[in-house]
Amino acid sequence: MDLIVCIPTFNEELNIKKCLNKLKWANKVIILDSNSTDNTVKIAKKFKNTNIIYSKKKLSYVSKLNYFINKNKGKWLLILDADYVLSNALIKEFKILHIENLRKEKISGFKIKIYNKIFNKTIREDIYPKKILLFKNVNCYFRQFGHSEKFFIKGKISNIDGYIMHENFNEIKNFSVWKLNQSKYSKLDSNRIVKTKFDELRTQDKIRKFPPINIILIMIYFIFFKKILIYGKSGFFYLFQRLFYETLLSFQIIKIYLRKFKNFISL
Repeated sequence: MDLIVCIPTFNEELNIKKCLNKLKWANKVIILDSNSTDNTVKIAKKFKNTNIIYSKKKLSYVSKLNYFINKNKGKWLLILDADYVLSNALIKEFKILHIENLRKEKISGFKIKIYNKIFNKTIREDIYPKKILLFKNVNCYFRQFGHSEKFFIKGKISNIDGYIMHENFNEIKNFSVWKLNQSKYSKLDSNRIVKTKFDELRTQDKIRKFPPINIILIMIYFIFFKKILIYGKSGFFYLFQRLFYETLLSFQIIKIYLRKFKNFISL
């Protein structure tokens, strides 16, 4: 299948080689780099199918994704993070997909499963929702959604059987950076959750409206329903990550509630 792989990067020297090693089959890989200060670019330049674009100004993650869309109209795009590693099964599926058949079936994009890989162990549970990462670039765009992004596309969306592994190596090695990012993400998500009408929220975000109940329910969900602890230390580490983030998020939501209460009292 003739497609363009798009990867936004910033200081991804711990991840980029693994990611690009699984993309040697692709004709064209575009990296949009935000002036990395490590060896990200040096490593990426070793791959012949990779083109590097340097961002002249600091762009948000969503702005980078929309940059790829704006510069590659009408093409099939595969959007990846630098810590994503394609499974062999997924690569095989990409190779047998034919654009003509997709046109006949009127398929605009594909949802792909994402599994966490922690301490070299893949957690094969549906922890992450499937994401539309492969799509025909026609009348589509990304929009900021809390700390994450929301993708808008028209047309038929299909599923693909292969999966992507989300490598957590960088998060383990740079734990202090990870903590700072979680704090920033929790502030963005808490504002989104509090400002959104209750009936418009996803189930998970409705529960988050009631801290600290959300922390207890998250723990029960992953231990008893997802059986995350059967993965040993990898499962424990993932559970710790989730509970750490949910705790930060709860504190941020409580702070917003208290601020609103004080404003109400002072009226």
